Amino acid sequence: MSFGVVLLVLISAATNAAWNFLIKSGEGDPLGRSAAVLIGAGVTAAPILLFTGLPHGQSLIFAASSAGIHATYMLLVGLSYRGADMSVAHPIIRGGSLIFTASLAPLLFAENLPLPAWVGVFIIAAGIIAMGLEAIARKGTTPGTLAVAVLAAGTISAYTLVDSTGVRMSGDPVAYVLTLSSLSGLAAFIVSLAVRPRSVLAMPRGTALRGLAGGFLFTLSYGIALYAITIAPVSLVAAVRETSILFGAALAVWLLNEKFTRWRWIAAFVILAGLVLTRLARG
Repeated sequence: MSFGVVLLVLISAATNAAWNFLIKSGEGDPLGRSAAVLIGAGVTAAPILLFTGLPHGQSLIFAASSAGIHATYMLLVGLSYRGADMSVAHPIIRGGSLIFTASLAPLLFAENLPLPAWVGVFIIAAGIIAMGLEAIARKGTTPGTLAVAVLAAGTISAYTLVDSTGVRMSGDPVAYVLTLSSLSGLAAFIVSLAVRPRSVLAMPRGTALRGLAGGFLFTLSYGIALYAITIAPVSLVAAVRETSILFGAALAVWLLNEKFTRWRWIAAFVILAGLVLTRLARG
């Protein structure tokens, strides 16, 4: 993988951590900010879609399905950040997604993972358990919140499965990502309007601006990742992108003033090591 592609994927990782930071930081409920970010993704993507056009017709079914999953994902992310530090929830969500993917691969694709990949999965699981136990021991996070983060990880595995097929059928990865963001934003808007209409109709200016910025970063991060997969091995792209865990940890410590204990750092690096080992072993 060339230096240019590595740099692109690192940008994808950093922007992933950045939009997560925008949801966790600020006043009010993170759940409202997660909806604002997804709505912002739709608002910023839709105008560009007018110039690129829609992707291939059959891929629209996958984009629409993924949009529903993304809306669920952002709901769970908001709930996770409501009850847990970013430095706890983000590594669990990112690391947990690979456990789901690795577990489902033999069933869905008859894909037998090599032994090093399974070792990596168990390392990730150990890191997540360590992270969760540390968070509970500090009495700042409940087991229920950690369960929500694990569910969020499951939705990542689901939309990754859908999008990996959809983007290949689209004929245009950029148009596919823009369509996905537009539909995801529309789904978030409709759900928010039905459940909490005031949160949309009377959205504070600061939340709206945060949503637009986060939405743009959301589309940029995922778009870069899907583009990189078309020009570099999937396993290498995914392994480099998981450095978002470290970017997220840095933002949590420096800007959110979260107490990142030695045990939490160890757990984060264990999760990252397991992710890299699993991705490279599958390559």
